[in-house]
Amino acid sequence: MSDVLSLVVVYVLIGAALRLESTWQLSRYYISPPLLAGAAGSLLLLTTDPWLFEWAPSESFTTGLVTCFLFTIGFQMGRMYTLRYYGRLFTILFLSVLLLLGLEGMVWMLFHDGLHQQLLGTSTFAWNPEWMERFRDSFPGQPVLSGYEFISLWMVFMLTPIVLRLMSPFHSKPPSASAPAVQWTRWNMGVAGGVVLISWLSMELKSMWFMHSLYIFEFVISMTIGWVCGLVYRYRLSGKLQAGQSQRLLLTIKGMGTLSLYGFIVTMLMLSAGVLRQEGELWMVSLLLLKGLIISLLIIWIARKTVRRPAQFVWLGACWAFVLSAPVACMNVMRTIVERDGEANEVLLVVPPVILWLVNYPHEWIFRWIYG
Repeated sequence: MSDVLSLVVVYVLIGAALRLESTWQLSRYYISPPLLAGAAGSLLLLTTDPWLFEWAPSESFTTGLVTCFLFTIGFQMGRMYTLRYYGRLFTILFLSVLLLLGLEGMVWMLFHDGLHQQLLGTSTFAWNPEWMERFRDSFPGQPVLSGYEFISLWMVFMLTPIVLRLMSPFHSKPPSASAPAVQWTRWNMGVAGGVVLISWLSMELKSMWFMHSLYIFEFVISMTIGWVCGLVYRYRLSGKLQAGQSQRLLLTIKGMGTLSLYGFIVTMLMLSAGVLRQEGELWMVSLLLLKGLIISLLIIWIARKTVRRPAQFVWLGACWAFVLSAPVACMNVMRTIVERDGEANEVLLVVPPVILWLVNYPHEWIFRWIYG
């Protein structure tokens, strides 16, 4: 029942946001439909009494959304990856480790109390719940603060339109051909049902075989299955399917990815707003805001000096959200830029495996080495 309620609340908000987008074209100002929907839900949570409106999406619903989205990313990786993509993936991972090491080392040298090290360091760098749990359990010298990662995430979302507008060298939205819409026929619904089924299977595999595997999330399993499916399509099916069938298949998978990503963004925004209402203290919010503003000003300055193409803009936008908060904020930034300023598949298909999965291992090793 809670999953049904979550589905209704989230997608009613998204539907209203899409309607506003079609009327006002808010994406021109880097306000994406899920950001608008999540901000509206957050405002409702923050301004009403808990007895009047108290809602949080269920954990299974939130996990299902990101698992479904990562299947579609894995499928695109298998369908499009070349050796160049794999090389870029490990280059980005290497640069991320250097960035982590430099930032955390600087915070360790400047601040000698665990409170500032935790709030101003890289503990929120591409965070996920398992990382935060291991961070708190594995480093007893750190103070136990709850909720600050969600507060940081909410702040990054709210800052996104302002920061991207200041970073952007593109003053007007370029004309673009409207993407063909998915026709939800019985065949398309079957493909969508298959994506949902694979997402459910990934969650079951996690609970049966990978419950105690380090950083092997449901969405990692789903992304791997999607990668295999993408390879099968690339080398076995693409030449056998008719052009119309192939386009319908790809459009349906892309549409499922968009819907699940939009839903995940809204749920995380509303979860973060709930945490902000319950646990947000002025001193904590002030420190996180100061950290966000310093990094934002640095990235804006770099963007003004270097960005000439949409792909460069996506890289820097991803870096900004990457450093400050969870991968969902990074995905929102990248999709927002791409939908306004042009495609950048070399970024959209390289960054997710790094920020959602691979970076967790060196992140933990760096913390153990510095604070161990």
